[in-house]
Amino acid sequence: MRIFCLIVVCFLSIAMLAAQEKKEQITSTEPKSILEEIADLKKEIADLKQLLQSRTFVPSQFFGHDGSIFYLAYSPDGKFLASGCSDGTIRIWDVNTGKTLAILTHGVGTHRWSPGSLQFSPDGKFLAFIDAESMIRIYDMALGKIITEKKWDGATKMRYTPDGKSLAICLRGYTLHICDVSTFQITKTFKLPVSPVPGFPDGVTDAAVSPDGKFIAISHTTNASLFIYEIESQREIWRVQSHPSPWVQIAYSPDGKYIASVEVFYEGTNYLRLWNAENGQKIAEYYASSKSAGNINPQFSPDSKFVMCANQGHALVYEIKSGRQVADLPAYMGLTCSPDGKFLAMPGTNSIIYIWPAYWAMSDENRK
Repeated sequence: MRIFCLIVVCFLSIAMLAAQEKKEQITSTEPKSILEEIADLKKEIADLKQLLQSRTFVPSQFFGHDGSIFYLAYSPDGKFLASGCSDGTIRIWDVNTGKTLAILTHGVGTHRWSPGSLQFSPDGKFLAFIDAESMIRIYDMALGKIITEKKWDGATKMRYTPDGKSLAICLRGYTLHICDVSTFQITKTFKLPVSPVPGFPDGVTDAAVSPDGKFIAISHTTNASLFIYEIESQREIWRVQSHPSPWVQIAYSPDGKYIASVEVFYEGTNYLRLWNAENGQKIAEYYASSKSAGNINPQFSPDSKFVMCANQGHALVYEIKSGRQVADLPAYMGLTCSPDGKFLAMPGTNSIIYIWPAYWAMSDENRK
């Protein structure tokens, strides 16, 4: 709300100044044509938008954690934000006020490379997460309590399916299960056709379900393999070696056209890569960081026009159409985009969560 008010004040102030300057600069009373007036008005609006976007906004700050914040998740309606921290807690925040609504315990030593361990259900009624001991818990937002606990040996990450009826469970080894969210009965099992790499722990590092629920993308440590399967038939559609690093995180774009992947724990230049979800062709490659120390999970804007990731002190946003970088904001590890695409939430190095206005969402020019 403070950011919105600041934007409004800035806009009105700039508009008043522009009007005053225009009044003082009038040297002729000769009337202008309608087309000239429209052209002048368009130029003034463009100038105001450029000035407004050039302002440095002070982000909202959420205080309460006492450790490194590794993953964040917005509720589908954008009213709540969940955060997982190395202090052994998950906090649920009111986005408008910044107040903590609930504090849940998940244990100390959570997997730093598993931002998908924290996710709201598609209807926003539940929050699911996994702790370091592979305990899956589901929190009921209305009741304000955990309603389900399930120990699943080897589970490291999970994803809701778009209909909210199932969970995709990533396991150490070569297996991913899809199970009923109410009973945890397994409905589908995917055994990845990969061989172990000496000296490396094998495991499914991430999964992402297509928006229509028909396909699932799965990444594995072996050769940084990225697989796409049709869920119903369990047929493999395509596979690629996505990155030099075996630890890869992935995301489906909301329109289902792209898959983003980014490498983790790679002691070299890290890249955010964009793939054609239909055929596996690499579309683009963007700089992510000089090296990776952990969670740099990729994200898309709600309209699928922008892709982003964060690590090593920077949250980088790229426009897919042009390939240009449109934002560089301070961040520790990870970020998440609000459902309306107007804000980015990201953790700082000081146990504080920052909510930044997404500058690229303010510009109509970026949306063309």
